[in-house]
Amino acid sequence: MALASGDYIIPVRGADGELCAMKCTVPKSGDLVIPVRTADGHRVGMAMQSPKASGDQIMAARAADGYRAALRTLSVPPNNGPVYCLTVYDGKLIAGGDFTAIGGISANCIAAWDGANWSALGDGLNNVCRALTVDGANLIAGGDFTSPATRVASWNGLSWSAIGAGLNGSCYGLAVYGSTLIACGAFVVPYRIAKLSGSSWVNLGPGLDSSCFALTIYGDKLAAAGGFIYTQDNSLQLNCAGLWDNTSWSALGYGFPDWMFGEDGYCLALTVYGDKLISGGTFKRADLYPLVTANKIASWDGAHWSSLGTGLNGSCYTLTVYDNKLIAGGAFTAAGGIPAAMAGSWNGSGWSAIGSGLNNACRAMTVYGGKLIAGGEFTLAGGNLALYIAQWDGATWEAI
Repeated sequence: MALASGDYIIPVRGADGELCAMKCTVPKSGDLVIPVRTADGHRVGMAMQSPKASGDQIMAARAADGYRAALRTLSVPPNNGPVYCLTVYDGKLIAGGDFTAIGGISANCIAAWDGANWSALGDGLNNVCRALTVDGANLIAGGDFTSPATRVASWNGLSWSAIGAGLNGSCYGLAVYGSTLIACGAFVVPYRIAKLSGSSWVNLGPGLDSSCFALTIYGDKLAAAGGFIYTQDNSLQLNCAGLWDNTSWSALGYGFPDWMFGEDGYCLALTVYGDKLISGGTFKRADLYPLVTANKIASWDGAHWSSLGTGLNGSCYTLTVYDNKLIAGGAFTAAGGIPAAMAGSWNGSGWSAIGSGLNNACRAMTVYGGKLIAGGEFTLAGGNLALYIAQWDGATWEAI
């Protein structure tokens, strides 16, 4: 049980007569304070939150000593599903995922946080949101949904609109390259990666032969990563990672060649750290001559792939930069051989944990308000209750 500054513990006796500890929080403005009697006969005040959302109810309960107390019940549950993607739009943190409620409000698979409160974006999306980016004045969402548009949609701050005819398969990644919106995923025709041209989605060159999971801008090129081996026409071997220069595709060395050793190994995340392109995923190996033992994360310097220490002991799903450090999130318990629960920090020469980490997979990260934001399938962050989304201020994890 984690305590914040000012919290205190009081002893209470259960129905079976056993003593246990109850955490009491210092009341905030609007909270109710009710009297309770402890096991040793002392009276204390216990803070109960006042109703906040429309539909919240206050119900009466009688304590064991006969005193009446008020309890708040929520009409809408707190966060009720995982967060898969994050970005910042119009000064707000945007979270997308597979939920219908967040922060005690109803919100279908996408919501905005202004630093104090959550809000829905219209009626939201009717299925999972897996990717987010910002294109000028518009927020772009991609995923599995078919309403308000087919797997990719635009929000202008007031309403949702379709982007062309949409995509015929899941959208996993979005980016703006120059002034062009790019989408990637599991769709075909276009083949797994496409650019918006007018109101139509068209191939980037010949496209890719299997799913594309991540996009980022690296120098003057678009970097793409996924499970693909070749371009769709088999003219170029890429091995899960490639660069697009607005005209043609090029390989990044030998990429991630696990398939050549009879194993599956995909690239799932990309970011830029300093002047290097960083890739994370499920792969063990990078390049070929020489072969690099990478263990789920690797660095490209423009000519060669290299490992980041001894890497991670589990999958890397997301990458970002915070406090001049590379941050990796995923489903691992160690980074560089150091215990690191689902999140780790690389300073250019070594790994470190981010507090006591998370209790389940981290799927998305970004920076908002000077804090590192993590989303995923976890329910605890730093040992504190944090349902699927949390923030790190450089010292402490806390729920949002």
